[in-house]
Amino acid sequence: MLLRAAMVRDAILLIDQPFKMIPHLKNIASVRAVLKKIDDLYLSCHIFDYSWMKEKYSGEGL
Repeated sequence: MLLRAAMVRDAILLIDQPFKMIPHLKNIASVRAVLKKIDDLYLSCHIFDYSWMKEKYSGEGL
């Protein structure tokens, strides 16, 4: 899904509740790794989630 969205010229990616889409993930590191691999294809990316999921983002500077 990320690659498809990033194919739009000057894309701004919005990821809403990534752990709802991929519940087996323990943290956001693998999502960040994919984003880094395609970072030349989009302008910016915003990830939104509930505050009670903040432990999944620890170490992310949020």
